[in-house]
Formats: sequence, C-alpha cells, structure tokens
Amino acid sequence: MTPVNRWSIALALALVAVAAWVLAKDPGVPSSSTRHHSSPMVTVRESDPSGQPAAPQNQQRIVKTDAEWRAQLGDAVFAIARAKGTESPFCGTLLDNNKIG
Repeated sequence: MTPVNRWSIALALALVAVAAWVLAKDPGVPSSSTRHHSSPMVTVRESDPSGQPAAPQNQQRIVKTDAEWRAQLGDAVFAIARAKGTESPFCGTLLDNNKIG
C-alpha cells in the first residue's frame, strides 16, 4: 500500500468514527412510548371563540400508551401524528385541484 492510500483509509475511518459518535450523541426524538417528562403539568394556550389566543393555563399532561392513542386516533392519523409518518402519495384532496389561486 502506498502512503497516500494509508492516509485515505485512516481519514475515512476517522470520519466514520466521528459520524457514529455524533449520531450516538443525538439520537433524535424518542418514540412516544419512551419519552420521559419531568413535569406532570403543561402550560397551554387555547383559542377563544373569536380565534384569538386565550390566557395561558396550566393543565395536566396527557399521558397515553401508543395503543390508547391508536384506538383514539385510528391507524392512519396515528401513523402521521404520533409515529412521525407521512401521508400516502397521490391520495390527498388537493391532488387534482386546478382552481386558480
């Protein structure tokens, strides 16, 4: 092996190691079943009847299992809202929308 090839291999291995370390450091958003929250209360701000933001209110955090969410939302909505999925392609109501504006 030439010295250039050795350096190329060493550099590639170092980059892979750094990438693995970065990904291990920040695993992203955990699934809803593995999240741990420190507070049982949350502050929410709902809309009043005119659509304007109401005063902030403290409410109990909603804690449900994935099975409970799936039963309440249905499979398609659960996949999008809770499991971070996306809608199926070419199925939306705006697919063949040719209206102006």
